[in-house]
Amino acid sequence: MNAGRSRSLPATSGTLAHVDWGDGQGLPGAGLLPQRTTLTDGVIALRAPSLDDVEDYARSATDPTIIDFTHVPLDFGRDGATRFVVGACDEWEAGTKARFAVCRADSMSRLLGSISLVNIVWPNLSAELGYWVLPEARGQRYAMRAVRLVQRWAFDVVGLARIEAQVFDGNEASWHVLETCGFRVVAHQVVEHRGKNRGERLLQLGRDEWRH
Repeated sequence: MNAGRSRSLPATSGTLAHVDWGDGQGLPGAGLLPQRTTLTDGVIALRAPSLDDVEDYARSATDPTIIDFTHVPLDFGRDGATRFVVGACDEWEAGTKARFAVCRADSMSRLLGSISLVNIVWPNLSAELGYWVLPEARGQRYAMRAVRLVQRWAFDVVGLARIEAQVFDGNEASWHVLETCGFRVVAHQVVEHRGKNRGERLLQLGRDEWRH
């Protein structure tokens, strides 16, 4: 962030911004993310995390499925959720992470889930995808819609060349979402997660593969 630049936290808005999807060239190698805007397919919208979302972000750390299959801290709570929202602004400006709140397009004040591009490596034009959906929003294809919106934005606007993802064994719902969205398994490994050894699949999708 520029030293003299002021920053304000985003407020929840009902306005859907037009997205210029660009020509597929994006901003290769720039090291900066484009100006934040709301992405939508008419059913869901991906907007900036807001302090209005803190309670729902905190609630994510109490859901057994999210605890089992993600790295959300167990002690997240309101303080952690607040830091997450505030940090999302700084991370975007630094070009290190792009975090979106998942909402319905007709009800943008209600958080349904979270989707992020993290570990952005600009020299490689790569990033890692992560997401979760709250219990009441599951089974409605919101995760698939969110992944597709982020894919298109990442490849056509940001100019990334590759998106990677990791899925724990047993998380068949997430595996189905990624497979349907074109990701392919490139490796399998065993990692420690919450004190236990867990198998996980490593997946990736390249821009050229996505276009075909």
